Amino acid sequence: MQLRLRTKLTLVMTGLVFLVVVALSGVYFARLTGQVIQETYNRANELTQQVFAQAKRSLADARQSGLQAASDSPDDRRDYVRQAFERNEGLSEELQAPLGANAWMYDVMIVDKYGMVLASSDPQMPGTTAAPRPLFTQLERANIFSR
Repeated sequence: MQLRLRTKLTLVMTGLVFLVVVALSGVYFARLTGQVIQETYNRANELTQQVFAQAKRSLADARQSGLQAASDSPDDRRDYVRQAFERNEGLSEELQAPLGANAWMYDVMIVDKYGMVLASSDPQMPGTTAAPRPLFTQLERANIFSR
């Protein structure tokens, strides 16, 4: 089947326009995704500072109210910290606040170095072990093709 020159040129031009649209859409999608991740990263850093400050306040309040660890063992200290966090309403409110404000954050928790959840926006999580998660900075620094 022979195509006329005009048909061939039309097909070539249509193909080139299609390729340009796909390339520009890809660039736009990559930039938009990067911007959303950067904004979420910034909000997560703000939230981290707020939760950390409130956690410090809850430990100070527990100390002032006379709450103490039963001994110096790691388990007793962990229980003391978890109790101090559970009793502090300000920390509970701080953990719940971002969930409605940011659609990209669905869980906030404080864990110790062994992964034991000490406080969480999910009331079922304290006392359990959290699954390891990658650092947010890895996602924030990654390129669009590795996300």
